[in-house]
Amino acid sequence: MSKLRGQAGEEAQAGQKFKFPRLLTPTNSRTTTLYTVDHNVYSETTSPVRHAYLSFTDGNIVILADSNYFLVHQGLLARHSQVLGHLITEGWLVLPLPEPSDTIACFLQVLCDGTSLTCDEPGFATVASLLRVLITYKVWRIRHDILQPPGPVGVARIEVIKLARDINTPFLLPYDLLRCTPSDAATGIYKLKVGAYIRLDECDLMYILRGREHASRYFSTFIVNELEGRIPSALCLRRNETSLLEKRACQMAFEAITFKLLRDVNGISNHRTSDPLYAITDAELVLTREGVSEENSSPFLQQKKTFGGLLPGWFSVDVPKWG
Repeated sequence: MSKLRGQAGEEAQAGQKFKFPRLLTPTNSRTTTLYTVDHNVYSETTSPVRHAYLSFTDGNIVILADSNYFLVHQGLLARHSQVLGHLITEGWLVLPLPEPSDTIACFLQVLCDGTSLTCDEPGFATVASLLRVLITYKVWRIRHDILQPPGPVGVARIEVIKLARDINTPFLLPYDLLRCTPSDAATGIYKLKVGAYIRLDECDLMYILRGREHASRYFSTFIVNELEGRIPSALCLRRNETSLLEKRACQMAFEAITFKLLRDVNGISNHRTSDPLYAITDAELVLTREGVSEENSSPFLQQKKTFGGLLPGWFSVDVPKWG
């Protein structure tokens, strides 16, 4: 191994191509075929090229990905990754990984420098591929840091749902399943960069349809109990009005509020299609009088808490320690 290490360091420093040994599996390995490399691809004439900035002259292990190799430190890999640390203890000289070199470069950069990636639309593809690698190699701390709130912003719900399934992160699912429209869930979304439709699995489509039906029923009950079922206050100045029009002024106001909430939940006024949780929040703003906000807000806070607690069950998602 010292011979290989010295050769790798010298050739990396000189900016030359490094020729890897044919035998990539250590003699003392107890692991069966975990990763395989097509030796016909990495022939003498097409040796992998040292990565431009993620190779170190004092590195002591080589990571091979696509047409690039990375000369890095064993301690760094073993510190963060259980899987890579296990392979290192088995005596691997070269670690051939199946992921694309760009993904491995991002992975190694995050190990070295930490992460400042954002889960917005431009950076989501990078974050998604990185999270899949972090799960594969069991790098839990960085995965935890990336998944801290706020969640993905401006990203299609279908993409978030598929990513959550791929990386086994169920706590991302309930709210995105709620806010994924039936049309998107049924037809998928077209991604120009991929040149194809991204679609949900059939089981997730059924979870969305059933879960949204439960949410709609809950919101209907909320409207009946909090708006239609309200008893006029004993201090209402219009209780004793003789004019029918004046007497119904408060009732008409509540009818207008109900109509506005129905517009909200159907996405007409705020472009949030069938989002009962948002509509309940909007109802709180409409119905709360200044000066007594705490007293008037408590029923809505309880409704939102109850609604959120029921989401996993509605969408058939098992989320440990939800709420």
